Amino acid sequence: MADESLEKLRDLTRFRLSRYLAYGVDYFDIERILERIKRAADWAREWGAEGEARARDAEEALARGSRLSAGELFMRGALLCHFGALGVRGESLPFTDEVNALKAKLYARALPLLSPPGERLDIPFAGASFPGTLRKPAGAPRAAVVMLIPGAGSTKEEFNALEGEFLRRGVATLSIDGPGQGEGVALGGVPHDYERPVAAAIDHLEKRSDVDAGRVGIFGRSLGGYLGSRAAAFERRVKSCAISGGVFDLAEVWDFCQPHTHRSLSECLQIRDSAKAREAASRYSLRALAKDIACPLLVVHGDQDKTAPVGGARWFHAAAGSRDKTLVVYEGGNHVCDNMVYRYRPLVADWTAAKLAA
Repeated sequence: MADESLEKLRDLTRFRLSRYLAYGVDYFDIERILERIKRAADWAREWGAEGEARARDAEEALARGSRLSAGELFMRGALLCHFGALGVRGESLPFTDEVNALKAKLYARALPLLSPPGERLDIPFAGASFPGTLRKPAGAPRAAVVMLIPGAGSTKEEFNALEGEFLRRGVATLSIDGPGQGEGVALGGVPHDYERPVAAAIDHLEKRSDVDAGRVGIFGRSLGGYLGSRAAAFERRVKSCAISGGVFDLAEVWDFCQPHTHRSLSECLQIRDSAKAREAASRYSLRALAKDIACPLLVVHGDQDKTAPVGGARWFHAAAGSRDKTLVVYEGGNHVCDNMVYRYRPLVADWTAAKLAA
């Protein structure tokens, strides 16, 4: 493959670097991987090779009886595979499917070893199911639950570090791959009426006695901002809604963002033709629905967001019907404020824990 393809992948990695670091990828792992890659065709394979190296480290930790260290190392390996495969979304490059399969394997190995451990849920929906990971804070029986909703190109495997913010505050986490996201792609593209999978997830939680399904909040990143906010507008069982870097009108964002984001959005919608995807984007808007959001609402945005314009966060906050709503705009913040996780994540976690307090 032409060197131009490799340079595009390197440029995309530099653009996404704050996201990779924010969700737990080690900077020096990235440097080692990029130094090894000489051809675009080797991209996914080399990211997967680094993931396998972390898996070997995890096996050594298990051999010496260090289960927690092993879990964290398996998770690091899964993240490397996730972002390595993400880097080639929309490109016809080898080994993408194999690296995605390795991600799922390492993530499954990690879950029971984490503290607190993760439990895979298969949530019935539309005659099939989509997966979620439930983690419950130690010593907090029947804890409130925050549902973590990914955006385009994001999946539940990214959320380990984010989950920890809520867990330390006594809130359980349910990270989902809804329809069109991660393992949920088999159910079709991400639906504009995302209140349906959210309702299915809450239905599933209501059947459990170890969490309090009467206290369910939402956190959504990027396109997850639209998805979670729309769910809050329709589903009254949602008791709080926090958003960072939210997409609130997908057509507006489409016309604002960079071309590589068009590819991620097209794949998320499962519409290959870019013009048709842009047309479909007009269905993903909260302009007529924001007034119907009644639960407490927190909107966080960066004023340097190059994917979702900060003006969208301002109009959404102003239009939301909630009587308890807050807008926080961080100066210098990028998309989702991934370059300021030390500021926005504790804010979101503190706010969510307070709103869901018994």
